[in-house]
Amino acid sequence: VSAAWRATEESFMDSYRDKVGDLKLRVSYGILGNQNVSAYQYQTFYGSYTNAYGFNNELVGGSSFILGNPQITWEKAATFNAGLDGTALNNRLDFSFDFFDKTTSDILVRRDDVPGLFGASFPDYNVAKVRNRGWEVRVGYTHRGALFTHRFDANLADNLNKLLAYSYGNDQQVLRKEEFEFVRKVGLPITVYQGYRVAGFFQNMHDVETLPKPANATVVPGDLRFKDKNGDGIIDDNDKYILGNPFPRYTFGFTYSVSVKGFDAVVFIQGVGMRDIMVRGELVEPFHVGYSGTLYQHQTDYWTPTNPNAKWPRLAESGSPSNANNYRTGSDIYLFNAAYARLKNIQIGYTVPARILDRVKMKKARFYVSGQNLLTLTKMNFLDPENSEFGNNTSMSSNANSGRAYPLPVFMGAGLDLTF
Repeated sequence: VSAAWRATEESFMDSYRDKVGDLKLRVSYGILGNQNVSAYQYQTFYGSYTNAYGFNNELVGGSSFILGNPQITWEKAATFNAGLDGTALNNRLDFSFDFFDKTTSDILVRRDDVPGLFGASFPDYNVAKVRNRGWEVRVGYTHRGALFTHRFDANLADNLNKLLAYSYGNDQQVLRKEEFEFVRKVGLPITVYQGYRVAGFFQNMHDVETLPKPANATVVPGDLRFKDKNGDGIIDDNDKYILGNPFPRYTFGFTYSVSVKGFDAVVFIQGVGMRDIMVRGELVEPFHVGYSGTLYQHQTDYWTPTNPNAKWPRLAESGSPSNANNYRTGSDIYLFNAAYARLKNIQIGYTVPARILDRVKMKKARFYVSGQNLLTLTKMNFLDPENSEFGNNTSMSSNANSGRAYPLPVFMGAGLDLTF
């Protein structure tokens, strides 16, 4: 029975492979430690310096020390991955799907609950925990005709991270960056934006006298007003919202290639379906605090008595009460939709036929023209939507985004590949 069943199974798989294609299931799980951390934090360090303080008109030496953490361990990343690869239509269609769940525990975090007068530095502690969960799907199709050969590839992926634990006795950390705030809070993505939500403008003096405003603020018609989240009639920290997630979601890519009689072309499009970005500086605030005496074209829709439904508040000089209310107060006036689709690369080439190359003793000759970043579709048309305040990690010590970021270069060129 076993041999017969095995023969039937093999016959079915062979028939399926010949008529449909291949299927492969992948499942993996593992735990990996991270050793890319500061060394020797389990030890206490002592140091000395000659000018700790002055006494009786003389410099007095002193010592410093950094406390050790003998319980410190590596960070641990537990990763589960399940995937499916397959082909169909006599291998003209190929596809794959992946699901992953990665939980990183014992993340090292510096204690922030120690007063500065303690007089010593603290090591990192294994207290934070983050989960990344997501998926990716990829589909490719090849069509070979009598004259043309086409190839289509598309992929779509999503990743959502979540902070599961953070620091000693705290479930959040707030860091002010210029006019708005970054927040790390348990239950949310690892870093989010926080600030006020704009509720429109003070349109007249009746609005100024009756509607909620920040304490001690002086506002006039044309200034921003903010949503009173808790309804107590005063705009303060209790009225702040989580404004957005700076990490991209629904990243996608599409590649199309075609070849015919020595000619070939490749088009690559990539983008992000959902992402928030907060931008500060002169590209948002007109005449930004002395850095720029410029009013950009996209800033010209500002409030006036004859333009009460403008996009931006009224113009006000730097340092004025109106400027402090409108642009020194972190709100979603700085928040933009950074979703985009970009023609990242296009290349068109021609390969000289081998029969011609044989006459000049060459193996290959190909001419091509190419372009990069030729077109970007986005609602944020005054700044590269790929800009980020984060570097290679999610450190909150980085600066806020500003209009002084290096512009996205557009490249066009041509080339010649020769092989002898």
